[in-house]
Amino acid sequence: MSRPEKAFPVPWDQFLRDARALSWRLSGASKGQWKAIVCITRGGLVPAAIIARELGIRIIETVCVASYHD
Repeated sequence: MSRPEKAFPVPWDQFLRDARALSWRLSGASKGQWKAIVCITRGGLVPAAIIARELGIRIIETVCVASYHD
């Protein structure tokens, strides 16, 4: 499998900061009403884990997505 034509590398510090910022926004919008997180397995597990930890959520469900190119 070849690399995508356009790559957008993100440093870990920025990635962590953005995931925490998203969890902060989600916590302000719901006031503790989130019960679970649904994430896409290809690239979504790490952000889901960070957000789940920040929001105190223990249930993470996954969705597997596959795409095919000719």
